Amino acid sequence: MTQLTVEKVVVRANKGFTERDLNRTLFEDSYEFMLPYRNTFNQQGGSHNKPKVQYDSTAMNAASNFVNTMQSNFTPVFTRWAELKAGPGVPEKQRKKYNKELEKLTDVVFTYLNASNFSTASAEMYFEWGIGTGALWCHEGDQNQPLNFLATPMSEMGVVEGRFGTVDGRFRKYKVKARLLKHTWPNEKVTLDSDLETMVKDNPDDDVELIEACYYDYDEFVWRYEVIFEGSKHRLVENTFNEEICFTPRWLKIPGHAFGIGPFVLAMADVKTLNKMKEYMLRNAALSVFGVYTVASNGGFNPNMAKIAPNAFIPVERNGGPSGPSIQPLERSGSFDVQEFMISDLKESIRKTMLDSRLPEQQATPASAYEIAERIREFQTDIGSAYGRAMFEYVQPLFKRVVAILHRKGLIELPEGFEIDNFFVQVQVVSPIAQTQAMEDVQKFLQTFQMTAGINPQLAMMAYEIEKLPQWLSEKTGSPSALLRDVSAEELAAGMKQVAEAQAQAGAEVLPSGQQQ
Repeated sequence: MTQLTVEKVVVRANKGFTERDLNRTLFEDSYEFMLPYRNTFNQQGGSHNKPKVQYDSTAMNAASNFVNTMQSNFTPVFTRWAELKAGPGVPEKQRKKYNKELEKLTDVVFTYLNASNFSTASAEMYFEWGIGTGALWCHEGDQNQPLNFLATPMSEMGVVEGRFGTVDGRFRKYKVKARLLKHTWPNEKVTLDSDLETMVKDNPDDDVELIEACYYDYDEFVWRYEVIFEGSKHRLVENTFNEEICFTPRWLKIPGHAFGIGPFVLAMADVKTLNKMKEYMLRNAALSVFGVYTVASNGGFNPNMAKIAPNAFIPVERNGGPSGPSIQPLERSGSFDVQEFMISDLKESIRKTMLDSRLPEQQATPASAYEIAERIREFQTDIGSAYGRAMFEYVQPLFKRVVAILHRKGLIELPEGFEIDNFFVQVQVVSPIAQTQAMEDVQKFLQTFQMTAGINPQLAMMAYEIEKLPQWLSEKTGSPSALLRDVSAEELAAGMKQVAEAQAQAGAEVLPSGQQQ
């Protein structure tokens, strides 16, 4: 496959938009109940959408906490949450030296990453990720701001799958002011046709509907980036990259479907049930406070005209016979008194499904350390599959794109043979959730070592290559490897031998005093 014609790009983009619209009702419900102000599917006139059917804020609070949890545990702000490390393809003797070079490179990458708008854009993307599919674009900027990130709402995105279930086509349909067409892509050559030139000159504030496309060319092994004016089927921008420029992590992947399913969608049944229960409770409370009354009148009762609502008066022929009262309360057929524990169960289920891992409100018995540890372990289990998919669809492509932009601009120098391929160079996430998983490996080793040392300390020292332990702990915990001494294996072995001899000599000096005891 070479470069597609404009018509074929538009056709492929429409397929992605069509697949999105197949589940549009599901996505709209997620916006409506989780964050109605963000529902761009129904945005009209540029105004924010107002909540219309929400009677409970549990889902909206849980959605907000989900975004905060993902950012604090996955990509913490102003924190080096990932590192470039030497992969298994690097020889053992060269790995330490190579890691020190990659550590310096990581520091430079995060310097530019933290100076960009990545934190704000990624937080916006996490909400769509909670629905099922996030979309984050990384565009090349100028020397002052080399990295520009843009989170795209699901209402603008269409994705199509390629080989092995991976996303090989990402398409965005949106509008740009005509006067901004030549300034939106500062690093690209923008060509306008006669229609667009006329619009820029005569009506600069009119909106131009564009299709932004990023698809993979299997013949040339490159990603093609194009911006198309759908009105005249004209390409404004076209370029090729070796790396992806749009990242679309999916939470839960269903075979045969390009869009993912997230915890917001999974919690929708409980959200709607809780919302309806709160609605009925409010209606019941209104009827209890204001009541419904019947009023005696000369006319007959017409059931089609009767309106049963709080503080309503229904005209009837008489109340309780000829001498009945002129007005009396309407007898209610039932009461909608919902048990509090049912609502509590629904709220807890919504928070659990949406990974709102906050501790409950302060109770008479505070949460124990074991309960807190179990909550953390349960959170790791719930996010396990999504975490692995995010590494493949989000973190690694993000690092490849950022490194490529900084290298093209001459802002970093790459070591010889550098390529993020998980063989020679790999991306190791050291965010809080990844560190917690790595600490489990460290804890298992320490337990095994202590049990072996309990049998015979010398056996533990002989069985394990203790001289490699600092390097292994540094890789697991993400601590700076620059603090490790640059010594050879022979020097480490000689040092370990001296320590062993010193310990043996110290034991021999203690022996006479032990005999005196």
